[in-house]
Amino acid sequence: MLLQSSLTVTFFLAAARKFHRDDVQAFTPVLANTLLAICTLSSALAIRFWRPDESDVMGGFEFAVEPSNQAIMTLIGLALVCCLPIAVAADSEARWARRQATDRRFPTRRPRPYYESVLVGIIIVFGVMAAVVGRELGLFLGVDGKIIDARTLVTIPVSFLLALLTLAGLLRFCYGIGAKAIVMGVFAIVVMWLAPLLAEVGWAVLNDRHPSEGESLLFTLSPIGLWTAVLKKYDAPVLGGLAAQAALAFVLLVLAQRVRKNSSAALEPALHP
Repeated sequence: MLLQSSLTVTFFLAAARKFHRDDVQAFTPVLANTLLAICTLSSALAIRFWRPDESDVMGGFEFAVEPSNQAIMTLIGLALVCCLPIAVAADSEARWARRQATDRRFPTRRPRPYYESVLVGIIIVFGVMAAVVGRELGLFLGVDGKIIDARTLVTIPVSFLLALLTLAGLLRFCYGIGAKAIVMGVFAIVVMWLAPLLAEVGWAVLNDRHPSEGESLLFTLSPIGLWTAVLKKYDAPVLGGLAAQAALAFVLLVLAQRVRKNSSAALEPALHP
């Protein structure tokens, strides 16, 4: 009830902002991060008190699944929610740049850089998880349900960070050039998260590959595929997938930075007539 009430208040405040002023964002950075914190807290409480490896926890209904399945779905859900504060930060920065370019007396100070929202999101997600789940984290990400290996402990946060940086760079670039950022963001998630998995399945079928042969780089190119490979201990090129994700994030961040520099260059005549 408390979590539902918190979600209701958060969305009510966002709707009220948009109702009173159509020219502002519904979610402020604070509201967006509040929503992320509530969703993370809900997931952490489910992990802490609702163990997926225990049956009959729903009063007669069987609910016994592998903990890795819950971990994968939790990571996917929280990564999607993280897109909201990132999009808010990228849009705020782009709006400020466009306004300053047309009105040199515009008094509002420049928003915080969009990439800081990625760091804040990472801190919220993994900070709340560590604080709430605590020792149960080993049961969530463990090899045999009890311990966490070093590869899992390092790879999951790094891949999560790279996935968010990639989306942040893309959204900032799209907002900077006036493109439909939300449409492009959804398209990017489909292409970068789902398409490699479908391509991997198709490639395996065409080559009649036996499951014991492991997965290819296509599988770990997707953040979802990499999380699955690590948590389920698949034979897959994890380091190669991280390198590919890092390269993609670097390219999109460079494009976003070029848009920011072009905006700053356009502001110079207005700020220093």
